[in-house]
Amino acid sequence: MNTEQFLISRGYLRLDTSAPTVSVMYRISGSIVYCLLILNTSLDEFSVPQYTHIREQVVNSFGSRGYSDIRLHTLIVTSRQNSGREIAAMDGGAWILDGTSGRVILYENTVSDFDGLREGLEGAWTKDFAASVARAYSGTMERAGRSPGQAGFFVGIKAFFENNEITVALVLINLIVFIGLSIFGSTTDASYMARHGAMYSSYLVTNREYYRLFTCMFMHFGFVHLASNMLALILIGGQVEDILGKPKFMFLYMFSGLFASFVSFITSFYTSSGVVSAGASGAIFGLIGCLFAIVIKNRGKYRDLTTGRIAFLVAYSLYSGFTGGGVDNAAHIGGLIMGLIIGAIIYRAEKVEGGEHFNRIV
Repeated sequence: MNTEQFLISRGYLRLDTSAPTVSVMYRISGSIVYCLLILNTSLDEFSVPQYTHIREQVVNSFGSRGYSDIRLHTLIVTSRQNSGREIAAMDGGAWILDGTSGRVILYENTVSDFDGLREGLEGAWTKDFAASVARAYSGTMERAGRSPGQAGFFVGIKAFFENNEITVALVLINLIVFIGLSIFGSTTDASYMARHGAMYSSYLVTNREYYRLFTCMFMHFGFVHLASNMLALILIGGQVEDILGKPKFMFLYMFSGLFASFVSFITSFYTSSGVVSAGASGAIFGLIGCLFAIVIKNRGKYRDLTTGRIAFLVAYSLYSGFTGGGVDNAAHIGGLIMGLIIGAIIYRAEKVEGGEHFNRIV
């Protein structure tokens, strides 16, 4: 369970912010607002004036809705030595969460607990910290004009492996299958791949080898094909797994991939093309379709994603497939459509107390 999931389990909701390094979680109990301001100084540094300004924005956001009893606490997440100490020493309502040990650091003037959250936060620190670092490597830091240091890079790699287990497992399975096939033959040989489980409509119909709908998802024609798909899986899969959680992510990936294989089979069978196809791209397009659904259900923006960015990614990917050679466009479209449908069904946009939507902050 990551930090955000832990807070949600305690009745907290997320307040929308425009800064990837600032998160706000809150819980309303009667006329009291319990609010936790989370600053990730591993990706950004905050001066005291900046911190004061952010706190004022948070308080004003709730105050404008008529709440006067706003109990605000701050959690400074960091892997840098001495980072955030000036703020924590000044503000008795601020904790430092050490990104290395996962311990909450308190100063003499700091309150020992806030809304009964301290113990649970220490146990749930890992994934929230990891997700923030991992997002830096998928474009957030580059768009912000920042470049993470070497230490931050290795922290991000380690965190990704520790906290995106399903995505990592899928990548490893694809690698193992590719290595195994490469040992005994050529993965660029269509007949060899067809004999070992790739999608070939004639074999599926004549021999009733329905398992090919599944096995073809983990086979690739050559190293370049494998590398491009695994890179996409790491960048996109990590985000979707973090948003949906592991069970839903696994369901989405597998069902989108199977449907993509089925659409590929139907297209090949009725066009009598005799094409041998394989690859994880159908399932990956399912992840993209799910992201599209998530952004739409969040009114055009979720985290650092927007409708425009996802639409461009979809359009560019499909265009590249139709203008390039040797691409199973039917599988891509099938995976995309199924991912969009599944995302619309299994993902629920975050709600706020009483249906109210507070102003964006930062």
